[in-house]
Amino acid sequence: MLIREVTDVIERFAPLAWQESYDNAGLIVGRPDDEVHRALLAVDVTDEVMAEAEREGCDMVITHHPIVFHALKRFNSADQVQRCVERAIRGGIALYACHTNLDSAPGGMSWRLAEMLGVGDLRVLQPAQADEKVGSRWLRWSSCAACSACWAFGSCATATSLRPRCGAWRSAPVRGLR
Repeated sequence: MLIREVTDVIERFAPLAWQESYDNAGLIVGRPDDEVHRALLAVDVTDEVMAEAEREGCDMVITHHPIVFHALKRFNSADQVQRCVERAIRGGIALYACHTNLDSAPGGMSWRLAEMLGVGDLRVLQPAQADEKVGSRWLRWSSCAACSACWAFGSCATATSLRPRCGAWRSAPVRGLR
């Protein structure tokens, strides 16, 4: 199977156009026409994840968080990002991430979390320009602040201190958030 065939399935569910402007979702290391026989799923690419991929004979690692968010100026193994990217390139292991595009996808991370928590009346607060049915993960939930559950479980990339940056927490009272 080609890497492109794997990523096409993911991107039909969570198109890259739905990712936030700061994100780096997609194929980070590798070529779409390379073969893939085994893939490893993880939250992040770490030295331990790369070791497991090598040990298990995986030629693709699919993660939620992209390993590269900012331009790399050096490849000298000075930090984990450089080591893992270098290791992936040398080992022929593709690295793919589906981050905020998956968070925003209907039925994706935020929607699934709300469903697991038994929250109803879901709708997008900030529609994306690409599609009004998706947006920046901020879902309005009946009797909840828009993003309190995402923030509480650590899936909100913009959460700081005790409140998410979007300000939607003001829309309804939630225990623990004021």
